[in-house]
Amino acid sequence: MQGSNQFNLKKIAALGAFLLLAIGMISYGRQASGTGWEEVKRSRGANDFASYYYALNAAVEGENPYEKRVLGRLAKQEGRSGQVHPFFYPPPYLLTMAWAIPLELSSAHQVFYWAGSFFLIAVMLALWRWLPGLGVFAVSGLVLMSFTPIADTLRMGQANLMVLAMLVWGILLVEWEGANKRQWVGGALVGLACMMKMSPALLVLWWMVRRQWRPVIAAVAAGFVSSLLVLPLVGGGTQIYFYTDVLPSFTSGGYHGLTVPVNIPMNHSILNFWMQVTSGFEGMSRNTEATLLATNLARATSLSTLLCLFFLLRAPRPDPISRANAAGAFVVLMVLAPAFTYEHHLVFLIFPIIAASAALFSGRLHWRWAILLVAIYVVLAWNLQDFKAFSASMGDGRLWSGPAVAVRELKFLAVAALGCLCLFAAIKSHPGALSGDDENSSSRPRVTRRSPGEGDWL
Repeated sequence: MQGSNQFNLKKIAALGAFLLLAIGMISYGRQASGTGWEEVKRSRGANDFASYYYALNAAVEGENPYEKRVLGRLAKQEGRSGQVHPFFYPPPYLLTMAWAIPLELSSAHQVFYWAGSFFLIAVMLALWRWLPGLGVFAVSGLVLMSFTPIADTLRMGQANLMVLAMLVWGILLVEWEGANKRQWVGGALVGLACMMKMSPALLVLWWMVRRQWRPVIAAVAAGFVSSLLVLPLVGGGTQIYFYTDVLPSFTSGGYHGLTVPVNIPMNHSILNFWMQVTSGFEGMSRNTEATLLATNLARATSLSTLLCLFFLLRAPRPDPISRANAAGAFVVLMVLAPAFTYEHHLVFLIFPIIAASAALFSGRLHWRWAILLVAIYVVLAWNLQDFKAFSASMGDGRLWSGPAVAVRELKFLAVAALGCLCLFAAIKSHPGALSGDDENSSSRPRVTRRSPGEGDWL
């Protein structure tokens, strides 16, 4: 009788998990094809996507895609405002935009909008493969239903979901136990992600610290080959210009002439956090620049956090949940370390959110940690405009009052707490682990327990 009850409970749990996943998929589909799609169709300027599009057109015409005035001139020639953000991604990024050459801006933006949904599906498939389980399916449904940064990154025409798909699949292939041959493919995927945005290089550095040379070599090779392939669009001189002029501007927060101030109300970066702290959460405005003290504190925080992760995760445990959470901790730092951490960048947190959830459902983390994870998720999934209005209400309607500024930093604190949770899950022993299973266990032969049939996907 007891066995029958347990079987029935498992069936109910499975039904509930897949029902929540189905509801999440339907909810996402309705939003993407409804309000999201209508907003994209009405957008004449194409938001951030315009910088990719006009950079591509500049390269096709033999001009420097990193010259903001060139992008503005091309936009004006098409009857648009000419207000285009500078293009500051690595040259190989334009290879992913080659399909847009025959299209005009609005059509290309709409195509890219729907492509984002396919990249999101690819992200979920990788996570389901890596971290299978009813709990993961249920959380995935919740994310699809309510994680507002997804809609924000699609609306802005951002490349984040494409980069995340490459990143998650790449890390999966490298960290999959015993999949040495696939490490070459995984490393190459992460290398390509680095050529879309530079911050995924933190994962490559992690592999270097662990002396995982296959993915490191593959990542470097992918970067080199993609740089050669883009030569017909972006010549050698322009590529050198990117690495010697554009890339160094990232460290100063200048971002190659980006006119958006660092202290915008919803910048969740480490630099912006220290700007608020050193000012006492008072006396600043949107256009306030970072002080030398805040800049140095941000650099010290980023570097010390990176070194701490390298030390604590130099020999990660072999099980999938530990590896996923270890990588998730690096992804969190990847999101917070740049001078700008906009709402659409938070879409990268899908990975660590699901990784931490898997640690909870597997019993690696005690159920009490679920309280913290739920609180983190509520803050991160909070709609941008609603959250901004709530923070202003805490300061009697004044956007830059001390209480309003302090409340807005809840987003930063939630991201940082998520990283700490992933780190804890990565280094914590599983309740059923053998005694002596510590950081040095990587020197012993590893045995990975898999359920029957698991592993057939790869």
